[in-house]
Amino acid sequence: MIVSPSLQTNDDARPLFPLCIVIVNWNTRALLRACLESIYVTVATQPLQVIVVDNASTDGSAQFVRAHYPAVQVIANAENVGFARANNQALAHAHAEFILLLNSDAQLEPETADGLVRALKQETNAAAVAPRLLNPNRSFQAGPNDALGLISELLLTFGLARFLRGGYFPGYDARAPRGQYAWVGGTCMLLRGATIQQIGRLDADYFMYTEEADWCWRARQAGWEIWYEPALAAIHHGGGSSRHDAGRMRAELYKSKLLFFSKHRPRWEYETLRAALMLTALVKENAYRLAARLSEARAQQYIERAISFRQVFQIARSGAA
Repeated sequence: MIVSPSLQTNDDARPLFPLCIVIVNWNTRALLRACLESIYVTVATQPLQVIVVDNASTDGSAQFVRAHYPAVQVIANAENVGFARANNQALAHAHAEFILLLNSDAQLEPETADGLVRALKQETNAAAVAPRLLNPNRSFQAGPNDALGLISELLLTFGLARFLRGGYFPGYDARAPRGQYAWVGGTCMLLRGATIQQIGRLDADYFMYTEEADWCWRARQAGWEIWYEPALAAIHHGGGSSRHDAGRMRAELYKSKLLFFSKHRPRWEYETLRAALMLTALVKENAYRLAARLSEARAQQYIERAISFRQVFQIARSGAA
């Protein structure tokens, strides 16, 4: 990659790119290719730094990127170190004013990356900004979110959130306007490099999920703002990596929420959520085991779900530590 001598420099005199795009990949080679293609087709901001961190994929992802995208910096891990830690590996090598965290199963729409950069330049107190996420059929998928709290998590745990905001609660639906929110998803989230320098990178205690909510919470505690820009969009196929081990990923989701509560919420809220997760996981496990006995055709599917909720129960029983 050719670096212009007119680029700004940071404290250690290395070139400071206007934009760095970070992608963490685990066995999503086809989706990763589409993701990279969307970058080089849509991003006008130049020069551009792109870093792919491969979490020990077995589908030849790292080799593919090296062969077909030689300008991309590849960090190949010998094991799956998790989403937050892998992002942090890239952030350690990101020499840019703005850093876009982009899922390997996401694709940028025209103007999205450049528009996000303009938004952070306009909102000078914003630590991060994210676009609306669309399904592959271009229907609305996700927007901004309310802060993680006990009431919202209990509504989710007991299955009541589906009746609020069209099922998007504690997120917002497609009508959410441009503005400040508690947190935005890390599927496509532009971060300000100066904020990272102030509050640190993602918390590597999170293996997967909730790490972006944690980072946004820390940014807001430090006086920064989190913005949502619905005029811009990214396509998100969803579950690109997590579908390879859906049961474990469900357990990781609840583990990450408990971890967030242990770090940032009162102890009684953490213990209440823990108890609620144990109760509901136990009920769901036994319900799926019963369903497996009653339906021979879907028995294997139900058993797998029962096992995943057994994992959730065990995680809740042992706590976030």
